[in-house]
Amino acid sequence: MQQLKPFYLFGLFLCLNYSIYAQANYHEYTVNSESQLFFEDFDDNKNGWSIYDRQEIIDGKLRIAISGKYPSIKKIKINTAKDFEIETSFKIVEDLSGYQEYYNSIEWGQTDYRHSYSFGINSSNQYAYCNYNGEQDDCDLIDKKFEYINKGGDNKLTIRKIGENYYFFINEHFVNKVAFKPFFGNMVSFSTGVINTIEVDYLKVGYLKKDLNNYPPNIVIIEPDINNGFKVTQAKTIRVTGKAIDNDGVYNVTANGIEANLQSGGYFSVDVPLAVGNNTISVSATDTKMKSSTKTFGVKRKSIAIVNTYTTNEKRVALVFGNSNYYGAGNLGENPINDAKDIASTLKSIGFSVVLKTDATLSTMNMAIRDFGRQNKDADVALFYFAGHGMQVERINYVLPIGVEVKDKNDVNFECVSVATVQKLMETGNSNRLNLIILDACRNNPFRTWQRGGETGLADMTPPSGTLIAFATSPGSTASNGSGRNGLYTGALIKELNKSQRIEDVFINTRIEVERKSGGRQSPWELARLRGAYYLKK
Repeated sequence: MQQLKPFYLFGLFLCLNYSIYAQANYHEYTVNSESQLFFEDFDDNKNGWSIYDRQEIIDGKLRIAISGKYPSIKKIKINTAKDFEIETSFKIVEDLSGYQEYYNSIEWGQTDYRHSYSFGINSSNQYAYCNYNGEQDDCDLIDKKFEYINKGGDNKLTIRKIGENYYFFINEHFVNKVAFKPFFGNMVSFSTGVINTIEVDYLKVGYLKKDLNNYPPNIVIIEPDINNGFKVTQAKTIRVTGKAIDNDGVYNVTANGIEANLQSGGYFSVDVPLAVGNNTISVSATDTKMKSSTKTFGVKRKSIAIVNTYTTNEKRVALVFGNSNYYGAGNLGENPINDAKDIASTLKSIGFSVVLKTDATLSTMNMAIRDFGRQNKDADVALFYFAGHGMQVERINYVLPIGVEVKDKNDVNFECVSVATVQKLMETGNSNRLNLIILDACRNNPFRTWQRGGETGLADMTPPSGTLIAFATSPGSTASNGSGRNGLYTGALIKELNKSQRIEDVFINTRIEVERKSGGRQSPWELARLRGAYYLKK
């Protein structure tokens, strides 16, 4: 047995593009029973693996714990003129070497150990492909972490020869391709890093067949409402939201080449800039098998004009809540109260009559909301703001008062305030009315102990005409409470409210700033059905 070779790192594999993805998608090809050459599940040693010292088959796994030795090998004759696949799944259960240059790999094409190819991963979530000719390594390696490697768990490694290229996958995610090089050996084996231990779940080898039962995603556009024909707007950008439906899962969505914010369930949103005149917007969705579809619609942007520019003669009313001092682990410190006070001050400076409530109990919140419902009926602009804990139960959003006691989801209707109730009280027949609902209320739910299924954040909503609903983060996500005086979202929102710009731009620019400061971890979300271009500040 020969000493295990180290795989030395140097940078390559840094350029992946969609044309490669289109050729190398995991689910487009399959190995069926007729084309399978070899399969081992290690339920026993029926295939006669040579078990050496520190190797054993136990509990359906081949456990390999060697120090610089090759493990058992299998002779599997592969016709390299055909498209074929080598696939295994193993777990790194111990790594005592501490060296990133050692990889745990599947190897093939050996001839008396003097020549082989290998594809492997290490405990630092990096991967490598090497061609070893007995004298030196020719390796294509990547020195950055690959997000789909399951550290501490099983990892599926797949090598496919398709046409003139090798395609490599980790856990069914494409990582790279290289030119196919013919090989003449017929041995397939495993190797580990120095003092590493792996447990191999299975090994299979077979010829590939193309899977033709794959359909592209179905794209449904929610906003703008393209069912009513050609869209006309005066805005510089347009928010496109919708859903991409595909049984295989959705990989990405773009609109005019701009990548959309993709949520669970295939929901997406993206802001698309518009030129004055006629614009064509093409929304493209790609599933996890790299099948794509496109939906195209037209938008006309009229020359810039101000519609419904508000003046100080308007009636503007706002109800602002900031709840911080929840029980125990739910306590949010001072930030929500600071957020509410600072938002109230900002709104007053631009002509709002504001009712401010901090650390409000259920009775206080209900009374204030009831009064707000009366006050806003004849208002030109009505605004509701809440900072504190919020949660969803069965797709209904609630904001939480101080002193709330929720032992199960049935308590929520009696102990919490439904956002839908607030929205209903803000609806009027005034066609020029602007309603704003702002929820910096997606902090982690403090009552998760009774939540099976792990619903997080707030759920999506459908705004009535003339309304904009703004969330501090996207549906199903949670928002940062902030490390300074204000929460991350409200701190950015206050700055934008003090600028002269359309109300849509206030929230677009807030989102951009929050995404920048959070490194993309928090992405605010708005749903709007406005009737014109509105300005809160000249």
